[in-house]
Amino acid sequence: PMLAASESGLPVNMDQLPPPLATPTSSLEQKKRSRTEDDKEVFSRLAEGLEEQIAICTHNAGQYKLVGDMKGASTFEIEAASLQADLDMLKNSDKYGEAAPRFHYEEREFSLVRSFPDMGDGDADVIVEKIQSLPLPTGYKDKDMHVYVVVTFPFPHDEEPSEKTQTAKGSANPVFEESLRFSIDRKQRALLRTFKRHPVRLEVMYVRGFLKSDQSLGVGSVAIGDLETCSEVHANVDLMEGRKACGGKVEARVRLRQPLVGRDIQKTKHRWLVIDDYANMKSQKLSIPPPQAAQRVKQAGAAAPGAAAGGAKSSQPLQSIEVLKFEKQRLEKLMVDLRSKKQAIPPAIQQRHQAATERASALENKLRTGGKPFLQSYMAQLRTGIVEQQNRAKQLFQSGDKAGAQTAMAYKKLMTSELEKWSTASL
Repeated sequence: PMLAASESGLPVNMDQLPPPLATPTSSLEQKKRSRTEDDKEVFSRLAEGLEEQIAICTHNAGQYKLVGDMKGASTFEIEAASLQADLDMLKNSDKYGEAAPRFHYEEREFSLVRSFPDMGDGDADVIVEKIQSLPLPTGYKDKDMHVYVVVTFPFPHDEEPSEKTQTAKGSANPVFEESLRFSIDRKQRALLRTFKRHPVRLEVMYVRGFLKSDQSLGVGSVAIGDLETCSEVHANVDLMEGRKACGGKVEARVRLRQPLVGRDIQKTKHRWLVIDDYANMKSQKLSIPPPQAAQRVKQAGAAAPGAAAGGAKSSQPLQSIEVLKFEKQRLEKLMVDLRSKKQAIPPAIQQRHQAATERASALENKLRTGGKPFLQSYMAQLRTGIVEQQNRAKQLFQSGDKAGAQTAMAYKKLMTSELEKWSTASL
């Protein structure tokens, strides 16, 4: 009606016109528009948090390796690989101008084996850290004080060894941070009994001057019975003159490589960053329909291509194109050898060869059509597979299966090379 009135020359109220329809925008434009100015800061904070967590996991894995606990080390290595995958996806999202992902923090508790690998089994270190509120002798000021600490170790008890720190000058609150090393013999039964009964003595001495002998300002005693189950004792004790406190405190640590009995298990709590979008992505398995040949292998009970090294069966084939191609070439060589000897090729070998061919082809097709989300999931699985193959190679080598260990290392090398290729392609 308004158009007809306008064509007839009648006046039209333009305020009554309906609002124009919104112009459709592409999904890419919407994604870019959803990014805010604060996203850059969020990306930086998330990347920093993930890097700190990777460092924690790497450190914890190293601690478990030092005490020979490969299972505990593997747990942290797999977590570090998962966090590295999150960091890679985060950097790619930032690079392509996407909005910051959803995330949250949760509290996690880790059990860590504490040890001091730089020490020998026969070493005991006493670290004198500092003295607080040292009582001043009559006529002395802070600047006049020249102080050192004489450390007496209780083992062996019949000949207690002593060492002294460097002299700290000009302060009634001297800081030393000096380590003194003593020797112990873990095989002696008297060692634990001595540690429980006798403390480490820290006698604070001050220099009186020329032709005058040094004099004691008090003695601090650090009980070390806890070294039975702990690798370090930390104490801040009062200075005593006989049984009477004379003022001031001395702080020190006594440490061993490992406790005298068992392990020193420390519980640590961390505020842990979890990126929800990436966690949901990784929780979804790669949606590749199983090829018919692989299904026949499963029904026949034969090992799937890319099974774990050493001939053991695996419930799921390795998600690696290069490993599947390696398996395919190995089977082809075996079939050629059998044909040259005029021997029949077992059906299980033929089925495994066909399954490896089909699965490698399916993965390649999915990588071409699945887009960046599938590529990131695939790269995350490669990182996990690299850690698993490395740990499996160690286990097989320790059990005497050198051939299986070599195969596992070959798988690891192939997956590492493939991961580097896809990482370069995704940048």
